[in-house]
This record gives sequence, C-alpha cells and structure tokens, in this order.
Amino acid sequence: MTQNMYPMATLDSSYKKVLRFLGNYELKESESPLEIAIKRQCRQFRANFVKGQLRDDATPFWGNISHAMIDPLTIKFPGYTFLASLAQNTFIKNGIQKIADEMTREWGKLSTSDDSITKEIESQMNRLRVQEQFRKAQIANGYYGGALIYIELLDNEGKAPSNEELMTPIYDQSNPEFVKLKLKGCRISRLKIIEPINFTAQGYNTTDPTDENYYKPTYYSVQGKNIHASRFLRISENYVPQIFSPIYNFLGMGAH
Repeated sequence: MTQNMYPMATLDSSYKKVLRFLGNYELKESESPLEIAIKRQCRQFRANFVKGQLRDDATPFWGNISHAMIDPLTIKFPGYTFLASLAQNTFIKNGIQKIADEMTREWGKLSTSDDSITKEIESQMNRLRVQEQFRKAQIANGYYGGALIYIELLDNEGKAPSNEELMTPIYDQSNPEFVKLKLKGCRISRLKIIEPINFTAQGYNTTDPTDENYYKPTYYSVQGKNIHASRFLRISENYVPQIFSPIYNFLGMGAH
C-alpha cells in the first residue's frame, strides 16, 4: 500500500469526512489478502450506511472503523439487531463458528466412582444434546457477547412449573440439601438457548458493592415471563467494566 495504513486516525469525527474517505480509499495491485478484505468491508459499510441498514434499536456503532476519531463518550452499545446482522458477514461468521466448533469438538470424559452412574449421566447428556447446546450457546456468545441456557424442569407428572414456581431458585449454594428437596421427582426435559434479544436482566443491587447480588441479576424477564437466574446457565465472555454491565444486559461484548 502506498497510502498510510491508518490515515483515519488523523480525521476528526465528521461523518461526511469518514464517508468520503471510505469512498475514495483505493488499494494497489500489490495489495495483500488482508488489505483486500479491509477494502471490501469499507465499501460494504459505506453501502449499508447509505441504505440506512445500520439503523436499528440503538445508535449506530462507529467504533469499528476507528476509535481514534470518535469521542469515547459517543460510543454506545450497537443493539442486538445490528449484532445479529453480523452473521451475514462470512468472515465474522466463520471465525465465530470455528471457535465454537473447536471449544466443543473433543468435549470431555466423565469419571465417577461408579461406572453405572457414569453411563447414566452420559446417557442423559446425550438425550439432552448437551454438547450441541453448548456449541450453539458459544456461537451466540460470539455474536452477542453471551446467552442463557434455560434448564426446563418437569415434575413426576410431566407438568411444567407455574409462573410463580419459575421465580423460585432451584439450588442454594449454602444449603446442599436444598437441591435434593427442591428437585425430588423432577427431571430435566430439555436445554434451550435463549439469545439476549429475548431477555432482560432484573433484580440486581446497585447500591452496596458488598452485597452478594451487587450487579448480579436474581432473575430474568424472558419476553415478559420472570424466571429465577438459577434456572439458567449463563454463557458469557469479553468482560465489560461493571458500570457498563446493565447496558450489555450483564453479558460481555459481542462481535463488534
């Protein structure tokens, strides 16, 4: 490349200058595969912006072009609609799915003191397709910064819990016997991936840093249905500072 690789850092935050830069930025015949990819992404971004496709449920995210030319106070969470649209980008999609595949490919090996118990656990895990569910959860984690795995429990009559029951915990770390009493006669019916666009974290403490539930949701509102946090497995990475946790639905940063 004969041009400065990062000339955007010298620009101010004028969107017109950004778009003019993206439209005129040309690479030479000796460009590398990475430079070709950057060129294509710049053109695609410009096309999407002109069509208004980046307008979703939040302020468009400009930081993926250059953080140097953006006031940090103006950078906001891009919204789950935008993050979901990244699945249409082959480069991003392949990268996220490759990580999920490698994380779950070899899976693991159970070991207990009783072979019959081991076989029973393995049988139940196969029935619930645990390996595949964790793979899907990791893919959602890559796009959105996290996801929940809902543990659906049925009683001995095959009935699902009532709305009131869903707000009660299914375990208590301080009382191991609680689980035995709470889940007696119950069985796990299935595991269900809940993408973050479908839930909102609720019931967290923001006033006492010493509290157990400080910035820790006690339940989630899933499309209006309140469910205790203990009934989910929370999958998340790319930690964000605690003060920004509510903005990111108490998960991490996604592919943006």
